[in-house]
Amino acid sequence: MVAIVSSIRKPSAETAGEGDPKNPAPNVKILGADRDETTEQSNAWLISTGELYANLEGVSSDMRNAIRLLSVGTERLEEALGASRRQETVAADDALQRFQGMLPELFCLRSLGDGYGMIINALLYAFENLEGTPLTESQINAVVRLVKKVRTELFLNINIAAEAITALESAGLVVEPRELDVLADLLDG
Repeated sequence: MVAIVSSIRKPSAETAGEGDPKNPAPNVKILGADRDETTEQSNAWLISTGELYANLEGVSSDMRNAIRLLSVGTERLEEALGASRRQETVAADDALQRFQGMLPELFCLRSLGDGYGMIINALLYAFENLEGTPLTESQINAVVRLVKKVRTELFLNINIAAEAITALESAGLVVEPRELDVLADLLDG
């Protein structure tokens, strides 16, 4: 999740004198979760999920588990990317398999949002459709970017999620069930 925030200053009656505020920390107002709003807010800045939920005690168990799993998943994917760059295919594949093993648990947390669910579902099918074929370095890069995006922006809307999934397809990954191709062929034929 990325929250767009802007500082709010109360009227000058709350200043101690000479323009010094009694409360030096500004109040913060969450303006929205869509990046489109940032262009209209000149004093706004982004807060990532990690910053917004630095202390995970007050959040739901699903959100806490998703953040934890996505963080571990990112580490595994970066390990795979590093191994791929060093041309250590066995180490890269091992790290990718450990990440792939986390996807069903991440899928169980899809109630966090439609965008989140779409991305995890796309990742599940992308790995399943490879049928054991190792990912290329560019495909690993695409998966790393997508998982980092979900980790920092947990509550993506479906339009942003669809855009992000397109990046997987551009890297040569198939993100829909193979059965849809068969069904489409039957309907066309």
